[in-house]
Amino acid sequence: MKKIIPLPPGSRLGVCAPSARFDIEKLNLGIQTLETLGFKVSVPDEIFKKKRYLAGNDRVRANVVNRFFSDPAIDGIICARGGFGAVRILDYMDWDNIRENPKPFIGFSDTTAILSAIIDITGNFVVHGPNVVSFAGALKETIDAFSKALNGTLDKIVLNKGRV
Repeated sequence: MKKIIPLPPGSRLGVCAPSARFDIEKLNLGIQTLETLGFKVSVPDEIFKKKRYLAGNDRVRANVVNRFFSDPAIDGIICARGGFGAVRILDYMDWDNIRENPKPFIGFSDTTAILSAIIDITGNFVVHGPNVVSFAGALKETIDAFSKALNGTLDKIVLNKGRV
């Protein structure tokens, strides 16, 4: 796997929604947290589309991810939330584009399907970490560890009885 591409404050994160629809209030709180950490955040209109329980149809969700990988103004990509639906877009992903434009792809839960495919198919770096809505009400330790993981300074995570 390729090494991490550090994302210092000032980097631009693109928000995608490869899975289920999300709570807009929690999304906005998560975006505020990312901005407080110094990130610029790009939120495309397409992530607000609806197709039953999904954040738009499969092609629309995949196209947002593909576009972010090819956009030189986007330094990293973070998922709005998990849920269900990420595996449905794998056939629509532009793997050559993703391989040629490595940048951190961040998420967990259902997004693990995309994280695993990116590693397997391209060898690019990914971050199994918080989705944007996860930052709504997140602990300071979670936010700090996330920031350090992205800027390349996370040395270790200390657990106390299984908790950060």
